[in-house]
Amino acid sequence: MSDDMTLGETAISLAIMAPILGFVMWLNSESDEDKATKPAVIEQIVENALDVCSNNDSAVVTPRMQDILKNVKTKHLRTLRDNNVSVCLDTRLPDQKNGFFDREMQGIYYSGVLSSDSGSLTSIVSLWDNGQPVSEDGFFKKDASDRGAEMVTSFAKAVSKHGLPKQGEHKIAGLYTYSCGKNCTRTEIRWKSIESFDRDTVRKNPLFERPPTKMDW
Repeated sequence: MSDDMTLGETAISLAIMAPILGFVMWLNSESDEDKATKPAVIEQIVENALDVCSNNDSAVVTPRMQDILKNVKTKHLRTLRDNNVSVCLDTRLPDQKNGFFDREMQGIYYSGVLSSDSGSLTSIVSLWDNGQPVSEDGFFKKDASDRGAEMVTSFAKAVSKHGLPKQGEHKIAGLYTYSCGKNCTRTEIRWKSIESFDRDTVRKNPLFERPPTKMDW
């Protein structure tokens, strides 16, 4: 009898979870059109990075960027592309000066820092990266692949919802841990204004006032 009850309870649990899992899968799915156009959008963003960013070693940057962007929905990639937001791998971020209790910068958004002859403005999202090839990734090595897709996704979602920050209104991404219930904690990327980010981190790292670009700004 006990076994029958266990099987029955399992069946009920599966019946409850099935529609929830189906809904989650639906949320994370992409249309056939988005799947078909994604490689071209990724290629455009990578080519732009090689043109704009100071870290432009194609042999390292291209596979790393592809590894990150493949995990971002096409609609979010288009949001960045269509709003003239370049994505850069920032090899300066591993060298930031932080104390034990300082929050580390995982990425920085530089708002409207580059202008073109047409008058349009380009912004930059920089991602923490160690500058090493994807082929040298190790379990204990930190690189842009670890949180890059999450940073790009969360920033693109914010742009879709609120629009681009005003020119000069830069943002910093950090890791934040919060409670999600009893015996439950989660860590996620959150973009903050410079004023609301860790002031000690900002004060100790004036180098990052300059965006990671080889172009004049």
